[in-house]
Amino acid sequence: MKAALRRRGALLALLGSLLCAGSSHAADLTLRFTGRFQPGTCAFAVANANLGSYQATSFTGSTTTGWQRVRITRSGCTSDITVVHFRANGVASTDNSQYFAARTAGGALSGIAIELSNLSSQRLVPNSTSLDWAGGTGTAIYDLQARFVQTRTGVSAGQVSTPITLQFTYN
Repeated sequence: MKAALRRRGALLALLGSLLCAGSSHAADLTLRFTGRFQPGTCAFAVANANLGSYQATSFTGSTTTGWQRVRITRSGCTSDITVVHFRANGVASTDNSQYFAARTAGGALSGIAIELSNLSSQRLVPNSTSLDWAGGTGTAIYDLQARFVQTRTGVSAGQVSTPITLQFTYN
């Protein structure tokens, strides 16, 4: 009987050690690698353009003013920028949608609009025409020109302050 008890005790000890060994745990961990590949970037600068002061009465038909240079400077482009796409967005003249409206703080001037073009006289139609320029890592100058264009027989007087948004995309 003592031998049976000893065997029973040994069996219980063996079962206990197996149960303890079975209660150990394992875990899997997932390691995620992250990072970011930034697209290329460029910086652009342009100053406000003063198109001059004129007597409204001097506009007598299809008068235009002289062209004024608008200089856009591109700098700091990363080496992956090969083409710069440019577009001018703003309110089109109600008299002729090929031109930008000559705006004042209170609305639009009557009979006058702003024409914007590149130096090859390619007109930039509001919210429509796009130009492509070469990219590159150095500093570059993109020249445009702007002027007032008469769109009606009579021209109203007022202080022009017309915002035109220059939109650049590049690749």
